[in-house]
Amino acid sequence: MIYLYFVFASIFSSYTNSCETASTFLEQTVYFVNQSNYSKAKESIYKSKKYFTDCSLEKKASIYHELAIVHMYEGVKDSAIYYTEKVLDLSAKFKNDSLRIKSLTNLGILLNKNKQHQEALNRYKEVWEYYHQEKQESNENNFKKSLSSSNVALTYLELKKADSAEWYIENSLRWLVREKLGFLEYNYFLASKIYQANRDINKAISYADSSLQAANKNNNTKHKILSLSKLIELKDDKQIDTYIDRLRLLENQESETWVKEILYKTLMSYYEGKGQYDLANDVLKRNITYRDSINNESYTTKLKDLNTKYNEISLENEILKLNLEIEAQNKNNLTLVILSLSLTFILVIALIFYLNKRKYFNLIKTHQRDIDRFYTYLSKPSNQIEKSNEDKIYQDLINILKDEKIYLDPNLNTAKISRLIGTNTNYLSTAVNKIYGNNTSQLINHFRVEEAKKIIKENFEKGEAKNLNELWKVCGFNSNVHFYRTFKKITKQTPLEYLKCLKIDLN
Repeated sequence: MIYLYFVFASIFSSYTNSCETASTFLEQTVYFVNQSNYSKAKESIYKSKKYFTDCSLEKKASIYHELAIVHMYEGVKDSAIYYTEKVLDLSAKFKNDSLRIKSLTNLGILLNKNKQHQEALNRYKEVWEYYHQEKQESNENNFKKSLSSSNVALTYLELKKADSAEWYIENSLRWLVREKLGFLEYNYFLASKIYQANRDINKAISYADSSLQAANKNNNTKHKILSLSKLIELKDDKQIDTYIDRLRLLENQESETWVKEILYKTLMSYYEGKGQYDLANDVLKRNITYRDSINNESYTTKLKDLNTKYNEISLENEILKLNLEIEAQNKNNLTLVILSLSLTFILVIALIFYLNKRKYFNLIKTHQRDIDRFYTYLSKPSNQIEKSNEDKIYQDLINILKDEKIYLDPNLNTAKISRLIGTNTNYLSTAVNKIYGNNTSQLINHFRVEEAKKIIKENFEKGEAKNLNELWKVCGFNSNVHFYRTFKKITKQTPLEYLKCLKIDLN
């Protein structure tokens, strides 16, 4: 019925003056925007613009405002920025603070999307100063104060100034928590990202947990996915498997493309890290199907290239598994041959002894020691027989780590190490676990941390100030977060604390 009203209004618009016609089309635009029908909204707002010549400045500003919103939702950023700046110019002339603040906020969003973060920050700070001058206390005003603070915090984070972002996000959270307002899950998630950027992992995890709790309470699927993905990225414990299961259940409950991409990326990264390329490939195929459904050809091509890579890795793993099975079968066959020869030897000796006991008595006595040794060898457990082989594998590994520093390769894995020292992954893992007392990854990380300590100490002694944030790249780690977590786990210190201890020791 509302739509028919607008149709009839437009038919009879010729009998009214041009500004009234513009106003009618403006109302129609607002209606379509609220219905998320942006194609119809675009038609209406351009008709409104056509008739707005005789309108007041305030009415023109409203038309420009709706033009900017339509272009913003359609993703035409340059046009949206142009019309928003028009609104700012007009609102300044007739002093409409409400419209000016709305336009400043929209302009900040657009500039951030356009990677113009410093300009976005200047706009957001104007909004922040306006709301924080407001002395009247109300839920609406407090919510606006919180929103303006979180916008400034987000932009500081985009500018890689996480220290400045901390103050604004804490300010935003104070208003929300104090007044028990909504929007908490977003602010907690943003706080988690900021503290992660500042390498305060414990606080980052705490805020990600709070974001998940708020999202569960408000049944906010988008922030459930974002919070779970952040916790999986930050944590390193048994609870991650539970988070993965929960994340998989949310896959078909979210429609926003960028959120689904985060979900798929998190699942694929987790399965890759576990070496479960078949599961990673399953997730990838679902991602490709989803991308095909929204006609994103360029991104789908990239995903299909990754699918080829996963298939190659899966084939390599199958070949390696088959080789291990063949090796195990050969080992079993060899054991059977040895046992058969042993039994034959014993039977021959027994037969000779039986046929000519006296004649061969001295011979048996002469070789008694060799026979005893043979029985002793047969009675030994297999792990004792192979102990010397395990020692050799472990020593070969230590030698290649020290001499060739293969731990500096961030893509190093047990399959690659096995090929370098001429063994297989099962023998390598068994040798490392028995002698080192931990798995191969921990041993490699130990060498990487020692390399990092060595570099920090050498740079300190030379008086060179090196950026610790770049250190992980030259020590073989895949990420800065993994480097800091591993360094602290092994040394009980962060790299910065280790450097401070060197300075204290020198003094």
